[in-house]
Amino acid sequence: MNRLFAPFLAAALAASVAVADDAPVLTLRDAVAAALTRSPGVDAAEWAREESAAGARLARDMFRPQAWLSTTPGYASGLPVAVAGRVPAIAGIELRQTLYDPSLRAGTFDAGAADADRAGAAEAARLETARATIVLYARCRSDLAGRNAAAARVAALQEIAAHVDARRGEGRETDLAAERASLALARARQRLLDAESETELDFRELRLAAGLPPGSTPALPDDPGAALPSPTADREAIRASDPLLRALDRELALRQAAARARAHPATPVVEAEAQYWRLSRANGYDRYYRQFKADDWSVGLAVTVPLFSGGRFAEERRRAESGVRQVEARARARRDALEILLSRREAALDRALSAVALARRARGVARQAADEAAALRREGRGSADAPAERGADLSDADEEVARAELALAEARGDALAASGELLPFFSRPPAPR
Repeated sequence: MNRLFAPFLAAALAASVAVADDAPVLTLRDAVAAALTRSPGVDAAEWAREESAAGARLARDMFRPQAWLSTTPGYASGLPVAVAGRVPAIAGIELRQTLYDPSLRAGTFDAGAADADRAGAAEAARLETARATIVLYARCRSDLAGRNAAAARVAALQEIAAHVDARRGEGRETDLAAERASLALARARQRLLDAESETELDFRELRLAAGLPPGSTPALPDDPGAALPSPTADREAIRASDPLLRALDRELALRQAAARARAHPATPVVEAEAQYWRLSRANGYDRYYRQFKADDWSVGLAVTVPLFSGGRFAEERRRAESGVRQVEARARARRDALEILLSRREAALDRALSAVALARRARGVARQAADEAAALRREGRGSADAPAERGADLSDADEEVARAELALAEARGDALAASGELLPFFSRPPAPR
């Protein structure tokens, strides 16, 4: 077999091993959707948000009517009095509703603010999971390309080492030259082993994230750097749609409302209550109450005004004001960080685009040089090692392209995450191929 084709044959064989004909196909959208569904971090954040939402609903329910059905069997010797907090009765029903309570009202705002904070954390967890999955998907594609390039480099350096050994046997090469060629081949084989190990580890992580069966190597048809859109440049729209800022603004509004509710400690508390009791004559009620009736009902409205609380109201006001100031500071920090983050990620995306263009250009030059060396060799001109050397250069260029495309995918994912467009992009139906 002609040794000129050894590098290209090795790359083809590596590619055939990497993706079998019956390998499952995993698109970028499917990978992100599966990761969002399976991620423990997203699950924890979503359940924490559900807990806080239930707490907010519970706080609001404190102003809804409450009813109890009870029975209080008992016996009184002498004047019948309340036992266990209730009048001894065969059966009874109590209906109670808090009409106004500034402390409970402030509590509903506090619970809503906590829910807004958890909602922002859940959105951030989903966003980070989607971004990390994009990087992982791109890294696996880059690993495959790097492994194929490493296999091609091994084949090329193996051919060079064979040429050097043959010339040494003829007395035209020194032992030092043979040792250098052998060392270069050993390093190339080590790089191939490293590439294979990294590929296996990254695919293992991808299988775990996407819920694929162990040992499978899915086909990855999408190039994230090309599949992801360019982020918007409208800073005002980005700030308005930023999920963390929206959550902070909602939390701030609720904490301000809670602070206003606690601003007037002398505000009365208004409660309404209705009771019905079916009393028993066995306790001798009719002996002590001349107008005794077995059916006893009452309706009342309680209005209470606090006089002093031992400093509790003042501390509640201070705590509410502190909460407002804390959220205001967090919102300012997020706006400042978002401005810097957008600028950095826009610059990183521009650099990544430039690096990909240069790497692809360099690969084109390397491929042309390999073709020219092969053509000269077929004509019996040039060095015998030139085609293999140019093949090794081409494998280096392929590796550089893979690294540049990985950096581009990461930069696009980061830029879309910063602009708030990443999750909406994956929630839209895919464009027809």
